[in-house]
Amino acid sequence: MPLIFVARFLLSLLSWIIVAAAAYLLWTWNQGDRVIDIHGVVHVSRHDWRLWTAVGLLVWSFGGGTVLLKPFLAGRNRTPIPFGRGAGRRIPGTDGVSLYVEDHGPADAPCLVLTHGWGLDSTIWAQARRDLGERFRIVTWDLPTMGESKAPGAAVSLETFAENLAIVVRYTQAPSVVLVGHSIGGMTIQTLARDHPDFVHDHIAGIVLLNTTYHNPLKTMAMASLAVVTLSSPTTVI
Repeated sequence: MPLIFVARFLLSLLSWIIVAAAAYLLWTWNQGDRVIDIHGVVHVSRHDWRLWTAVGLLVWSFGGGTVLLKPFLAGRNRTPIPFGRGAGRRIPGTDGVSLYVEDHGPADAPCLVLTHGWGLDSTIWAQARRDLGERFRIVTWDLPTMGESKAPGAAVSLETFAENLAIVVRYTQAPSVVLVGHSIGGMTIQTLARDHPDFVHDHIAGIVLLNTTYHNPLKTMAMASLAVVTLSSPTTVI
């Protein structure tokens, strides 16, 4: 959403301001103040606080992330995560949509269909593929208009997303699947359950919702007027 780009821009601007302030303080410290003593000799008086403040700003600018991340966030993942795409294929969706789908893991294992959030794509599930791919069949897909899924002229709505999710479920040909949805992926799953309860009853063994909502987030988020993404009617509580 645009708010993310605004936040990134403002934080980047703040970083440059910090560096510029440090440079200015170093320059003014080096220039110093010209003072003439009682004998007429010119001395350069430098204020050391400018030097140490500049050093502190530079240390914070280039090393502050390490100071903040280590105490407050989880440690670095030492196991490589296979980001990127695997061997995918395209299947036809609704209204001329071309859906990009990837299939990982044993074909006869319990099937999980993973639906990503807004502004992302199926590569977000790389760690899930790594950790679950030996025990489960992992099917990931790109929502229409995102990632590798092409949707010329298709409506961007939860209903459209839900219809295409049903197509992905049918593509798996599994007796039943577990749906996993993050953010708008969870809203898509709920829309599918609302609009096609019989389909969900017959084909879905379970549902996992991650960081999602039952309501159109544009109606509840802060500064919603800055968001240009328009979703159709909100889903209802399942």
